Amino acid sequence: MVDEPEKIALVLKWTKTWEERENDFVARSPVYEDSVGRIYLHEHGAQQGEWSWSFTAHGEGIARPKIHNGMAPSPREAAKAVENAWFAAIKGSPLDVADPQKPSKNSYAAAKGGE
Repeated sequence: MVDEPEKIALVLKWTKTWEERENDFVARSPVYEDSVGRIYLHEHGAQQGEWSWSFTAHGEGIARPKIHNGMAPSPREAAKAVENAWFAAIKGSPLDVADPQKPSKNSYAAAKGGE
């Protein structure tokens, strides 16, 4: 990746998957009810020290990206891969809003199963 991992800007809200587990996070979007993806650190085995990422969102208006999981050397690179998959999957759908922090009324209604 060209950018230094600590300089990678993230847009979605990232929280711990489970409070008691370190190095395991899920992404959430304000226009989608469930998590859109997950990242976690491999602590043992051949991939020790690498971050696994997976795009997990599905449903109406969400296309399945060609690449929906993989490995990354840092948590921010893994998180960015999830975000890239999310934004590619919703492109052109009612979930695709210019500012995901402030969804339009129609996009929000569509995400909630309304108009």
